Amino acid sequence: MAYLYFFTEPDFIYFIILIVFIVFVYFFAKEKSPPTETPRKESKISLENNEVSCIPETTKKDVFSKGSLELSDRVYKGEIKNELPHGTGKVSFKNGDYYDGQLVHGKFEGEGTMVKKEKGKLFRYNCRWRNNLQNGYGTCKITWKDYSGDRLETYEGNFENGKYHGKGKLKNADGNIYEGDFKNGLEHGYGVEISDGVKNYGRYKDGICIEKIEDK
Repeated sequence: MAYLYFFTEPDFIYFIILIVFIVFVYFFAKEKSPPTETPRKESKISLENNEVSCIPETTKKDVFSKGSLELSDRVYKGEIKNELPHGTGKVSFKNGDYYDGQLVHGKFEGEGTMVKKEKGKLFRYNCRWRNNLQNGYGTCKITWKDYSGDRLETYEGNFENGKYHGKGKLKNADGNIYEGDFKNGLEHGYGVEISDGVKNYGRYKDGICIEKIEDK
């Protein structure tokens, strides 16, 4: 049974020390190894449905210029940001309509004039725009010609999605004035109508006076 004494007592101690040293070196090297680097995320931007990818967020810069852009149904001339109409410029539609004024990221935004044909008449909107439509407080002038000559309608007040909505004052082409509440482009709520200098107070619904109110 001599093989049971293959390791003498000193050899056994050296063996244990060697094992402890190997374990220590392994864990020490693991702690010092650099962490795995997370791949940098990349952003994507889309211009007119054409994707431009693989542009890191840290290197993306705005590009400003002046010139023209030709789209499917319109031509734009003016200030440009990142290949979109941005700033002051003019959008000319192929049907003859045009918008001349301020734009933000390709949309009508700010002060501007829209000239368009509508129901055989030429309308000129001079007002504030947001998201391609009249929105918020502003003014609007509509001009056209008919058998009686030049016609003019003015509005000053609140808009919502291109319609008179909220408090406002409307002067129609005949010179009559309505001042009060509007909803979806029509007189709706309380207001006063002035015709030939006479004031008539009332409550309106969908453009019709449903109740007259005595002037207090």
